Amino acid sequence: MRAARPLSITVAEILRYPVKGLGAETLGEAALVPGEGLANDRRFAIAHQASAFDADNPEWLPKRNFLNLMTDEKLAGLRLIFEQEQGLLALTVSGERVAEGRLDGASGLAPVERFLETFMAEKGSLRIVQVPGRMLSDRPQALTRKSPNPGPSAKGTRWSCSRPSPLPRPPVRDSRKGRVCRRCAGRRHAPPGPVRPNGPAR
Repeated sequence: MRAARPLSITVAEILRYPVKGLGAETLGEAALVPGEGLANDRRFAIAHQASAFDADNPEWLPKRNFLNLMTDEKLAGLRLIFEQEQGLLALTVSGERVAEGRLDGASGLAPVERFLETFMAEKGSLRIVQVPGRMLSDRPQALTRKSPNPGPSAKGTRWSCSRPSPLPRPPVRDSRKGRVCRRCAGRRHAPPGPVRPNGPAR
């Protein structure tokens, strides 16, 4: 039996998106906890007027309930400033600060919301929302997790494809929706060849 070769990974850059749909900030370092994503990554999202988000019963919702770059390209013109220790969230346009709010301030993030409503007028009323203790990522489950050791019965349930990926990601199984290839950023597709436990399909 051929011995497994050690996996070597180099992290070139760490990007965090405090507000889903807005720009990223670069981190010098980050601590990862199994079962959780980066701290404060996708902590907030911008719910549009037709969103099903319920502030009294906040829970994870699909991205169609929030502004995002795939459908709202205009957001690319905004730059985000998030100062966690000061509780400050601000927006800039062409280097000029246009709105800011504080998480613990009297008006909270209302000034940022009002600016966004003007900037994205076609979207109607907008709210900056969060789900305590949860990332508002595109997937309901955590982005990092401990992978169980597969037994004989797990053969063929864990796989990764041979498609190129900027950063290798461990493949996982979503028992509700079938097999998921994490190297393809969560896209679901049939394995390109016979499936082998803990290894790439060939």
